[in-house]
Amino acid sequence: MTRELDGMAGCSLVNEKELAFLIGNLPEDGLMLEIGTYHGVTATEVADARPKARLVCVDPFIADTPDTPGMIGNQSHWRLNARDNMRLFVGTAREFALQNDILFDVGFIDGNHAYEACLDDLRCCSPLVKPGGVLLVHDFGRVHGDRVEKAVVEFIDDSVWEIKGKAWTLIRLRRENGV
Repeated sequence: MTRELDGMAGCSLVNEKELAFLIGNLPEDGLMLEIGTYHGVTATEVADARPKARLVCVDPFIADTPDTPGMIGNQSHWRLNARDNMRLFVGTAREFALQNDILFDVGFIDGNHAYEACLDDLRCCSPLVKPGGVLLVHDFGRVHGDRVEKAVVEFIDDSVWEIKGKAWTLIRLRRENGV
């Protein structure tokens, strides 16, 4: 489902319930990592709702793949939508993780929905989430969701993370001990 929003370039791929859940998991002055920013519309909505928060958006802006046709992000749209509290890293989650040691309150995974790519995003981003923080994964159990779901289940089986909430197809993962 896409939502066209007045005054925004491009569209959002989260519904209103998912957006509220995402915003609700980010502290007022928190730090969020978004993997797969697409047009930056979702990040813009979060940035507007949490003006004291900071958002780092990551996207390689590569061409469509057979696994994700029509899902290419648009860097020009992102720049038109960007707010002062948003930053863009052009590259993959792996490239970002290798260059940064910043700890985030929220990691929001909505990048390439291919099984291996999603699993890699989870593995790369989970160490960047601070103790007590959350990982949010979009499209769990939805179109292409079997691949996302399979990646999340494997990630959980091999880690200390577990599902601790859901809004439509957006799930929240926390470490088992909450730390």
